[in-house]
Amino acid sequence: FEDRAIPSPPTWLPATVPDDPPFPLLVKARMGFGSRHIYRAADRAQLEFFLAYTPVDSIVQAQLGGEEFSVDVFCDLAGRCLNAIPRTMIESKGGESIKGMTVRDQSLIAFGAEARPRRPGEHPVLSRGGRQPSDHRHQPAVRRRLPVAPRGGRPLSGARAGARARRASGAATRRVSRGDRDDAVLLRSELDRERRRHAEAARTRGMKLVVTGAAGFIGSHLAETLSAQGHDVVAVDCFTDYYDVALKEENARGLDVQRLDLAEDDLDLGGVDGIFHLAGQPGVRSFGDVFDEYVRRNLVASRRVFERAARDGVRVVFASSSSVYGDAERYPTPEDTEARPISPYGVTKLGCEQLAYAYGQSFGLDIVLLRYFTVYGPRQRPDMAFARMVDALARGVPFELYGDGLQSRAFTFVADAIAATIAALERGSGGRVYNVGGGTEATMRDAIATAEDVSGRTLELVERPAAKGDMRRTAPDTTRIERELGWRATTPLDEGLQAQWEWAANRVAAS
Repeated sequence: FEDRAIPSPPTWLPATVPDDPPFPLLVKARMGFGSRHIYRAADRAQLEFFLAYTPVDSIVQAQLGGEEFSVDVFCDLAGRCLNAIPRTMIESKGGESIKGMTVRDQSLIAFGAEARPRRPGEHPVLSRGGRQPSDHRHQPAVRRRLPVAPRGGRPLSGARAGARARRASGAATRRVSRGDRDDAVLLRSELDRERRRHAEAARTRGMKLVVTGAAGFIGSHLAETLSAQGHDVVAVDCFTDYYDVALKEENARGLDVQRLDLAEDDLDLGGVDGIFHLAGQPGVRSFGDVFDEYVRRNLVASRRVFERAARDGVRVVFASSSSVYGDAERYPTPEDTEARPISPYGVTKLGCEQLAYAYGQSFGLDIVLLRYFTVYGPRQRPDMAFARMVDALARGVPFELYGDGLQSRAFTFVADAIAATIAALERGSGGRVYNVGGGTEATMRDAIATAEDVSGRTLELVERPAAKGDMRRTAPDTTRIERELGWRATTPLDEGLQAQWEWAANRVAAS
């Protein structure tokens, strides 16, 4: 690589990042995890946040523009090189390449094959006699296309196009993965004819996408992810006083947020390719005088969004809730289960779903509905159980536990929910409802024990009566979304709580 003036990105351990590094920087897992746990930091504040946010041991790496070349070296358990395959990266997540294609250059392939030490009898795959026939199932032959790691779903096509166009425009600066140079394979920088055609076809723009509720918990994560993928994000929020507005402003830092009351103000959809409608009044404890606000901010606002989207022919992904099921008639709960909400919040969310169906039938609204199951993670609303729990641990104060603690949830980490939400816009069937839920069900007492484990602290409990409108159990059947969108929650509860705990502990320490 050095002989061909292909630079390797400067890389540091988190504690050794210089005072004035070349932003943007990438936070990446040191070992394993494939495309997971990759974050792009535009400044020092974002770098510190992502280092606290990621649940895995990480490195920090400068982001270089242009095409990325690397050499994949396959070894046995003794560390002996078996084969070396030259590759170039073709897809992007947050500016980082995550999927590769083997360079189909016969001289390089032959060179990689010769990189194996010739030690008869010591090769764990090949026989003493040498290479097997090319069609043998144990033959470590170079594949035409070899993904770096399986993914739960492809990124949006607009994101791929935008990333490819940016790389094509900066092709003079080549980027490579840092690795062991002992078995380096020289790569020719010329793309073959097929790769050049591919790059030319990719010179298209990213999409223009609206995110309502962009200063909220899930909305802010979604807006940041879409922006990192190269999309033009129109962020919208009302900044209601349901909880401290300063927290929403903190969530929205780095976003250009339009302050709109969707129950009154018009939403401009000129040139928009899709809407993620996450805005609404949250909280299952919604009885009493506050109900009018739930009707206004959920039903009235959503009706106006649906009407405008139907008129302009814009696809919508709507954030509904597992609260529409109430105490469900069966578990795990599939989407065709009768909805029997037991809180005004659940009633208004179900009403929004029915409005979506009505506008779809009467006006052709293209909409996908997602029923989120107890999403948690950094920036979670301060009234939610996990947010109160990790804050109490960080401050060393008592935690109020409502009910006996045996109520159970399929807790869903926010990064998993974001992946499902993006997949819904790209691949969801119009008018379809999908459950978005974590893979493991746990009681509140299970979650408390896990939080104590990851924090190394003990939580003082103050037991309170169960809250009205709080469901005893939620557990999604995710067969439909797994089959149709290729999505499945992948973050274990301990990893997700570790991320939320570190985020909360850092905030408390800085206050």
